[in-house]
Amino acid sequence: MSTEEEKIRAGGDPENLSAQIRNKALELGFDSCGIIKVDAVGDYADHLKERIKLFPESRPLLDYFFNYAYPQETYDWAKSIIVCAFRYGKYRVPEGVGGLIGKYYLYDYHFQEYSREFAKTALFESYLKEEGLKTVRDMAAGVTAARWAASKAGLGVIRKNNFCYTRHGSWVMLDTWLTDCDMECLETEVLPPCPDNCTKCIDACPTRALAGPYQTNAVKCVTFLTCLVNDTAPEHLRDKMGRWLYGCDECQDACPMNKDKWDGDE
Repeated sequence: MSTEEEKIRAGGDPENLSAQIRNKALELGFDSCGIIKVDAVGDYADHLKERIKLFPESRPLLDYFFNYAYPQETYDWAKSIIVCAFRYGKYRVPEGVGGLIGKYYLYDYHFQEYSREFAKTALFESYLKEEGLKTVRDMAAGVTAARWAASKAGLGVIRKNNFCYTRHGSWVMLDTWLTDCDMECLETEVLPPCPDNCTKCIDACPTRALAGPYQTNAVKCVTFLTCLVNDTAPEHLRDKMGRWLYGCDECQDACPMNKDKWDGDE
């Protein structure tokens, strides 16, 4: 679609439409929203190559994610990526599940059709459709590298444990949509970097999957082992996995940048 056609469809120019989309996301209850050009995530492929070089055994798992660096190869109409962040660190953790189930999985709304968050997302998608946008979102696998896209959109920064942190810490869920409109709307969140000498997340990793700053060996990660491998986890790692049944929060719980970021009031 030409730029002129986009202007007609949006009732103005793409810049105005991108601002309207961001405002609608905030109105519906997302904590932040940004939009980037689809080419902005291309350097994610370099990140994957570096990770595979460090941990060759992770190649069978990571090869799939090269699709995330070039989503336009799967969806040739894609021109931009909408990224929304939702804070789940405001919820009370049920008694008895702490240290057993990763907090993300307690509040993952993508398949909870009864939840407010699921309804909010459906309303946002309806709005995008009403604006005449062609979009796609994959609830299960995602359409691109969400943390990478969020950092590119200015919603937050990726820290040494490879989680994306917004002003609410790492306790956020990220949703991404591909769209056929060529637009951009960047957030201006300014967050401090990780202290150079801090290794608390690395020290906390029970299986040493987090081998160094920004260096996670995916096939040793407790979340991978409990969510995707489970009872076939390598024997030498089983004792190190501790009490975790599904997911793991050790590196996030140990991170000073997450201090006082979990409210637990709702």
